[in-house]
Amino acid sequence: MAGYSNFGLDVGNYKVKSGGTTSDVYKYTDFTFKPEGGYFVMDKLVAGLSLDLYLSSQKYDDGDKDKDNKIIVGPFVRYYILNLKSLWPYAEGRVGFGSEKWTNNYGSNSTSKATFFTAKVGVGATYFVADNVGLDLFLGYDHDAWTYKNSNSGADQSSASDDTKDLYGSLEVNFGVVVTFGK
Repeated sequence: MAGYSNFGLDVGNYKVKSGGTTSDVYKYTDFTFKPEGGYFVMDKLVAGLSLDLYLSSQKYDDGDKDKDNKIIVGPFVRYYILNLKSLWPYAEGRVGFGSEKWTNNYGSNSTSKATFFTAKVGVGATYFVADNVGLDLFLGYDHDAWTYKNSNSGADQSSASDDTKDLYGSLEVNFGVVVTFGK
């Protein structure tokens, strides 16, 4: 059995400086938590479930607010290619499905909701600093696609023609901690 996790918290201020004058634009808080739990189904092969949780808020100086919440769940597989004593290189793939919701109060309340699909493949390595605890580095390609509908003032005014699909591809680097249970 193995567990992996990434955790992030970012709190700050966004400011703009122009001509010697600095203006506060908004304060923000971003929270991410990305645990994975898996089971060694055979020697060197881990299969399991991943969860991505993302919460974000922005508060502007004029009182306007944005909120963004996203949750994604899906399976993953990780194959440890070699066991070089404490260093274990691997290949990993995962897919995820979820939803995202954005809200703001600019003039009137508006909400956007999205269904989400993600696929990620890459390579990495875990360096075990103790028998069951390792530091993890992942480098991979991430494909994200979501379809969203807009509604204003809480009333669902969307139709199939209002659907929008956004597609993103990115290279990413992740650092994390690995904990294994058992031998």
